[in-house]
Amino acid sequence: MICFNPIQKFCIPSRRLSYHSRNFILLILLCLSSQMTVAASMDASTLKAIVTYKFSKFTQWPEPADSHPQHNFTLCILGKNSLSHQALKALRGKSVKKRPLQIELFRSGILPTEALNRCKMLFVSRSEKHRIHNILQTLHKRPIFTLSDIQDFSLQGGMITLRVNDHHLGFEINTQAIEQANLILASIILELGTIVTPQVNERL
Repeated sequence: MICFNPIQKFCIPSRRLSYHSRNFILLILLCLSSQMTVAASMDASTLKAIVTYKFSKFTQWPEPADSHPQHNFTLCILGKNSLSHQALKALRGKSVKKRPLQIELFRSGILPTEALNRCKMLFVSRSEKHRIHNILQTLHKRPIFTLSDIQDFSLQGGMITLRVNDHHLGFEINTQAIEQANLILASIILELGTIVTPQVNERL
């Protein structure tokens, strides 16, 4: 059963959903509480940027005692920007949980130690596919939501792998990594994604 959190009053029997129905419902969910729309002509890069942002709406982080609404919510992008600058313009002026969204780019592929304390989400670009193990080892159990469009990213220890083909959106979820980071992902997203069993979490 798929329910819309947190109210959970509108439910849909998940077993009856076709692939296209799931895709349609997911796009509707990702557009909730936002003026952004998903157009048929939207390029894959822009769609990934919007979906990455929208995952923040369905995720809970463990907040420190000194958290304040005026603090920025930081989305970090590691490596050569897979989302493109044009795509990121779609996120300009947005907020997450009443906090201004700030985007930081680390094109060198190196995430400074101080960035680990402010990054809430980390999108790992394809340029870093040969360094996934080292990156995730550094992030292990930190409350940083990791996403990528690198194939099998979740199987290697990442949290979400995005797949966009002909405007059909799909994603894989590594629930073990999410739990280890003390994050909570809404049940509707768990229903719509594909749960995968990681290959390397135990070695991290």
